[in-house]
Amino acid sequence: MQDNKVISLPPLTFPPAWAVELPLMNEDIRQLQIKVQQALEDLSQVAAIVDGKRYINSVLLAGKNKEPKLLEEVQNELRNMKCSTDQTKWLDQARTLADNAYASFDECFRVTTHFVNLLPNVKEAEFRRHIINIQKCQETAKHKCEYLNNHLKQLLNSSDALEKQTENNLIDIRSYQPDIQENSSLLKESPSLAKVDIFSLYKAGVKKLIDELGNDHSRLVDVLTYEARLLENIDEKEKNGDYEGLRANRYEILRGLNRVALEELGKSFNELCGI
Repeated sequence: MQDNKVISLPPLTFPPAWAVELPLMNEDIRQLQIKVQQALEDLSQVAAIVDGKRYINSVLLAGKNKEPKLLEEVQNELRNMKCSTDQTKWLDQARTLADNAYASFDECFRVTTHFVNLLPNVKEAEFRRHIINIQKCQETAKHKCEYLNNHLKQLLNSSDALEKQTENNLIDIRSYQPDIQENSSLLKESPSLAKVDIFSLYKAGVKKLIDELGNDHSRLVDVLTYEARLLENIDEKEKNGDYEGLRANRYEILRGLNRVALEELGKSFNELCGI
């Protein structure tokens, strides 16, 4: 009769930040880029009207002179974004650049509005002075928006890299527990211990969340909906492979589960999953 060996492992140390924190949503960053690009387009339309002109159509200029509402939206969305520890510095810089872009765009809007209100009764010398002032403001706003846009591209690249690291289906336990590396005999005797299926942990975490909430909890329906969406997402990944839209949907589901766990149980969804 073969003896069943019981393998005793030391407790897992706290996993690295990349294993428990969700990176920024790529689609969110792309939407911010679209808004910044539109702000740049608005600036270029005003520039086309005032560049080298001796006569300015005040109605046309007023129509093209936009308030910095898009950049204000970018500011607010960046303030509300959450990110992993690895991306904190990038996100803080993006917020600062967005503030700078908004301020310079707003200055350009105010200077242009003042000029429109003076038209058409502006002397030639004053006309030239106002045009030069508008062009300087436009150039500053353009550079600030371009800086922000380039930084968002870098932020997107860092988010892509972190996604690939975080969304590796199999998490190596040895990265959690360095002591196991030194005891390779344990891994040889039980190779299955070397890797853990992250999606199995997610499924187990949802079950635990449901159990701890109880059948009568007001948020139970929300969790059951998240569970159904998560299972469908994982099934789609197994059938057709992973892709960005699927990952974005999965992160949204995990964020929802994490929010319920924190608000109702005072613990993160990762804790419930045991990661």
